[in-house]
Amino acid sequence: MKKISVFFLLSFFISLANGETFRMKNEIIHAKISFQHLNRICVKNDRIASISGLEEAFHCEKNEKTGEGFIRATVANGHEPISISITTISGRTQDLLLEVVDGEPTVIELENPDAITSINSIADWDAPNIGGNYEESIVESMKQFILACPRLSKLECSEFQDRIHEHIRAEFQSAHHMGGFFGLVFKISTDQDGTFRLDEGMFSREKDVALSLTSLELQKNKFVILYVLRK
Repeated sequence: MKKISVFFLLSFFISLANGETFRMKNEIIHAKISFQHLNRICVKNDRIASISGLEEAFHCEKNEKTGEGFIRATVANGHEPISISITTISGRTQDLLLEVVDGEPTVIELENPDAITSINSIADWDAPNIGGNYEESIVESMKQFILACPRLSKLECSEFQDRIHEHIRAEFQSAHHMGGFFGLVFKISTDQDGTFRLDEGMFSREKDVALSLTSLELQKNKFVILYVLRK
């Protein structure tokens, strides 16, 4: 079976750095977003129903599957602060004032203490059949896994092991159900000096159907995340 590399997804849909978590409250929350990139906004144990504000100030996208939003300042707005209001499916509303800065994408996680909707698993979510195109279906499945991973329940299992390629180790972190797949997360690191070029094929194993790296370069004392969909 052909294995699919979907590294490019991470450039658009997720950032592991610059994350902030805020408890929802009846006052304005101050946070930062990147001017150059899409920034992810999510609500723990809830879903975003809408994001409103001055349309000329920002571009906004919403993922219907995960209930997360993505926001970026417009060129016309520049680095001016942006005021938005987020409404969740449980009916909670939160106002935010976003400082627009240069730098990497930001993940803003809100915690709704009153939410009764728990998003712990999407094990019954099946890979979409996009016009019968298998590769596009797998890419969509990987995208959904990456977006939902922080809020998916972890499986208690011992069958998944670290993956090693020469002096580079992919340390197993967690496993999740993802439709008809296992979704696996690994943290890649090395104790060797220098910069190393990574390739998904280094860590591919039998039954893997897709692999995705957060970066194609690795250095000592830094790490790269590997996502795997596996039958």
